[in-house]
Amino acid sequence: MSKLSSLNSNPDFEQNLVLETDRLYLIAQTTQTANAAITNKVLFGKLLNAHIPSEWPHEMYGDAEPYFAEMLTNDPEAIGWWGWYILLKTTPSTENILIGGIGFIGRPSADGVVTTGYSLLTEYEGKGYATEALDSLIRWAFSHDNVNCIAGETFPSLPRSIRVMEKCGLTYIGEGIEEGTIRYERQK
Repeated sequence: MSKLSSLNSNPDFEQNLVLETDRLYLIAQTTQTANAAITNKVLFGKLLNAHIPSEWPHEMYGDAEPYFAEMLTNDPEAIGWWGWYILLKTTPSTENILIGGIGFIGRPSADGVVTTGYSLLTEYEGKGYATEALDSLIRWAFSHDNVNCIAGETFPSLPRSIRVMEKCGLTYIGEGIEEGTIRYERQK
């Protein structure tokens, strides 16, 4: 079960939209966090209240960060409809750890569809974190009246990605938009 919570009460930082699961925090990108991720890892870690591993960003997420920063700069009210950082909860005496990214490719379309994507640092794959994160994000998206379908696309050669979508109730629809991809969807 996911719930909204707050991780950072520092008034100098933008307020974060946070989802909490049993093992994770999902923190929606803001212009401040997205820009810090690109330019200043120390500030980025402080903004997320987390340890940023040297392997960050994941190769599939790093290219998206500047694009998400630009989209949020152009539409700051779209927080939650772009990227989210996945943090692994740790003990109270240690920092949470940034382990991946998840999110949508913008606001819902006119017909209520949002498309999701996700990636984890290799060390954290295969432990159910992506499934837990996607399930929480789906619940958040479906809590909005203007969302009636979650879509995801992946390559057939990525069985773990397919399995995550299937565990979260998305079913195979057919070919994806990008050449060589397959598409999965879940209706509200």
